[in-house]
Amino acid sequence: MTLPSSHDGVRSMVYEAVARTNEDLEPEMRIEARPDEMLMGPGAKLDSLGFVSLILEIEALAHERLGVTLELVNDRALSQERSPFRTLESLVAYVEASMD
Repeated sequence: MTLPSSHDGVRSMVYEAVARTNEDLEPEMRIEARPDEMLMGPGAKLDSLGFVSLILEIEALAHERLGVTLELVNDRALSQERSPFRTLESLVAYVEASMD
């Protein structure tokens, strides 16, 4: 299997994970598939369970579609000065970097 060759391919996969995660969330907790959507911090709608569900969904899609095993929540992510989990765009960039 081939990895998405572009930022858009990774974004598409992450946005599909958002749609799948939203199916299980109450309407007020659902997030929008847009780059500046806050995932953590002020203005974030997801609670910790919703956040974990999103991360697991991204990891599952990467495995299903690409045969890639990702572990997105790890020491590398947690040690960064700016969290890769602040917004959807920062998450997309982090997923992309994790597949290199």
